[in-house]
Amino acid sequence: MKQKRALIIVLLTVVTVLGFAAPVAEERPAIPIASKALVVGPETRLIKDPPLLRWGRQIAIANEAGYSIVSFDLYNQAMVAESGAAANVLKESLGNGERQVIDLYAHPHLLSAIASRDGQPFFYTAVDSEGDYYYGEWDPAFDSWTITLTFSSYRSDYLSLRYPAESGSLALINRSGSDIVSFFLEPNHYSLFDGSEENLIEGVIVEPGQVALIPFSSFSESDGWYMAIDGDGNRYRGTFSSDESPWAIVVGGESDRPAARGYYSLVIENRLDAAIWYLWAMDSDEYLNDEWGEELMGWDIITGGGSAEIDLYGNEVWASRLESGWEGRLYLVAESSDGERYVTYTEVDSSEPDMVVTIFEQQKMVEKSPDILAELVLYNRTGGVLWYLYTVTGLDFEAIDSGEDLLGDLVWQHDQFLTLSLDEDDLDASGIVRLYAVDPDGEVYARSWSEGGERMIIFRQGDRVE
Repeated sequence: MKQKRALIIVLLTVVTVLGFAAPVAEERPAIPIASKALVVGPETRLIKDPPLLRWGRQIAIANEAGYSIVSFDLYNQAMVAESGAAANVLKESLGNGERQVIDLYAHPHLLSAIASRDGQPFFYTAVDSEGDYYYGEWDPAFDSWTITLTFSSYRSDYLSLRYPAESGSLALINRSGSDIVSFFLEPNHYSLFDGSEENLIEGVIVEPGQVALIPFSSFSESDGWYMAIDGDGNRYRGTFSSDESPWAIVVGGESDRPAARGYYSLVIENRLDAAIWYLWAMDSDEYLNDEWGEELMGWDIITGGGSAEIDLYGNEVWASRLESGWEGRLYLVAESSDGERYVTYTEVDSSEPDMVVTIFEQQKMVEKSPDILAELVLYNRTGGVLWYLYTVTGLDFEAIDSGEDLLGDLVWQHDQFLTLSLDEDDLDASGIVRLYAVDPDGEVYARSWSEGGERMIIFRQGDRVE
């Protein structure tokens, strides 16, 4: 009984104290509790790619070549004696600036060759997304176990070394991503193939990454035009000459897209640092009248230093012209990723249906100002280079070097044209401008232009001033 009574008293006391203490309690500021993840200290050191243990079970491939690497083969002489077939240690394409760690247990022949420590050097062959080859050497006893591939290992002569001229067979290398099921080589242009051509790999499928060695004894013609067809019906085409090395044809790669249809083919080579995003084609009248028409490239681009085939037959206007037998000068305007425009041309001629056009920095177009009166197209057909270009108003001219040299640092090559914009200040009351071009020997060539006249002005040998 006493215990129960005492318990009640205690409870009442606590309730009483709490009841009277609550109204007078002070509010104290909350003290923040530091997070256990918070660390204060000096800046720490970084090792981006920790070095791999020498003679361990891993090697690494680092790509600093500037292009994605799709294949990397590592081998020594002992491995070649056992099998000459190329292998690929990469798990997936290796982008520029990336590093990939390779588990040697997944490649037992390579692991065994390295583990033998017999002092033999190892060699590597790599192929990038453009189909170009790299070759180098690696010594596991002294070199880093991260093999860094740089552009200095690029070998433009690799195929010539591997498949030299007069080797007795033509190497058909498949990098298209699809099976190659047909291959033809004929003296006639591939647009004239009518189905009677001999399939030189009849009954054979050349899978991606494989090489077919076609004996020259099976060729009816050793020079001419070739066409390869993959399992999806895509066509890859070009020319081959037995007088040139290598005796190899590489099908596929980013720079070798399926061929365009039609008799004519147009390849654009981009020698700019920037990529080409847009391309227009026009005849002479359309170019002079700024009628560019439909853009040809769509969503495609041509990277700096790259090339691509343009399908003129994909454009309704040009397909109609070419199929109706149109020939003449084809003007091309390219726009780069930085917004600069470049102009050049080629001749459409049925005797030379394969057209290759190169875009250089020197072909940059000058932006027209609102007060431009006329834009002249000047064409150098003098047979040599020209160093200076002057304009003089009227026919009653002063010394030709009284004006500004319009070429500046540019050397005006033979068979090259440039544009010249004229405004009202360039003409006097006569409406005539005199144009003088000077070659390195001081020979002067003169032409005149009057307002409203033909805007194409050609400098020829006969225009030399005596």
